[in-house]
Amino acid sequence: MSEAVDEVAESSLSYRIARALRSSIQENERALKELNARRDQLAPLAPGRNGESLGFHSRFQENIGDTLVLSIDLGKEWPIDRIALFPVSTVFQGDSIAGYGFPVEFSMEASVDPSFDSPILAFTSKDLSLEGSREYPVQARTAARYLRLNIQRHWERPDGRALVALGEIMVLSGNRNIAIGGTVNARSFTSLPDWSAENLIDGQTDLGLPIGPEPGLSNGYLSSSSRDPDRTRWV
Repeated sequence: MSEAVDEVAESSLSYRIARALRSSIQENERALKELNARRDQLAPLAPGRNGESLGFHSRFQENIGDTLVLSIDLGKEWPIDRIALFPVSTVFQGDSIAGYGFPVEFSMEASVDPSFDSPILAFTSKDLSLEGSREYPVQARTAARYLRLNIQRHWERPDGRALVALGEIMVLSGNRNIAIGGTVNARSFTSLPDWSAENLIDGQTDLGLPIGPEPGLSNGYLSSSSRDPDRTRWV
């Protein structure tokens, strides 16, 4: 349909006149066709697995409603700007599953003491929009030293086994992920290098690193200049 629309637009009188008067239009058309041809030859993007490890995988549970507690000691009390729970995508029985093991119902608590005598409820699964894609992290804000993730309802695998899996938990304070170097306390299924409790806070996710060391190769988009500040622009 879009190709037909493009053909109609290119056959219009105004377009043919502009094309005849401005040679740059023809040059741009040739460059665009070359780029499209090169794009069509590229391999499709490979989803997931941008790190050495996958993350945390709980032991299998008897029932999907059994309570599971996972706690993290950040080493000292920090002002926390954001907590992010990263899902993980992996292959099971030949099928790629986005959000493998991501818990159905859970709550995140924060505390300044390890006993969680007076915990702060940071967020629950009911507070977050968990509909749609399971490829990207869910996020919330709080402040504390200790974090405790309480799982109330587990994910059920296609073969009927109940479990919880997370690609990563990041705890951001300023420009630092302060979860790295912390201590995870949880009963974990271990299969190195993919699954372990330590992999929950090793900084690696399916999405790759949040930043790269290389500078950008371009500045971005800049429109042509105009003396009229109200002139309409479109991209």
